[in-house]
Amino acid sequence: METYQENQPVESSGFISASELLAFISPLVALDSSGKVRYASPTFLAEFALEKQQVAGQQLEEVLPWPSESIESLQMDLRRVRASGIPRLENRELEAGNRIYGYSVFALRNGQALMIKDITEIRRLEAEVDLLHSRLLRVQEEERQRIAAELHDGVGQTILAAKINLVSYKKHPEKGGFDQGVELIDEASQELREIYSNLFPSSLREIGLPAAINRLIRGFLEPRGCIVD
Repeated sequence: METYQENQPVESSGFISASELLAFISPLVALDSSGKVRYASPTFLAEFALEKQQVAGQQLEEVLPWPSESIESLQMDLRRVRASGIPRLENRELEAGNRIYGYSVFALRNGQALMIKDITEIRRLEAEVDLLHSRLLRVQEEERQRIAAELHDGVGQTILAAKINLVSYKKHPEKGGFDQGVELIDEASQELREIYSNLFPSSLREIGLPAAINRLIRGFLEPRGCIVD
């Protein structure tokens, strides 16, 4: 019967060893009841640039290259799990220097296990997304204000002028005003078409963005004597 040794290459056996599996999980360290390191995963050693002989039997604060206040924050959660019997504390965070770490504490029979992950990049990306979202909301609000101003100062005023002409014609037909009122309504209709065309030009759907931009630029500049390339 064929057997597989722990150090046998994955390619030749198709199986992954326990040590290779541990290399894929988040940095993990196991502590005894006095807070000394019993085990450190390969990812933990790699995360903090440590060697096995540097961590075995050491207190956690002697192993982690963090400021004392960050260590104390972590130690408080370790003591809490140890003293209260809470099975685990998950999704905790702390700052250590210019890095942000997320961690979870798990109770063991004679100590605790600590899983740590550097989430600095994740938090940076989240902050960028929040900033972009805020900018998007601001742009949307500015666009709404612009459209409202166009409707009020342009179309709204034109319709009001048309109404005044038509009301005047109704009261005094002999003075005219009907044709001018109709012309103003046509003008308001044209202004509305321009507004919704600017919001979503039909050319975007029909010919795509590059060609629509080309048409817009040529339509704006060429009548003004500009040569467009």
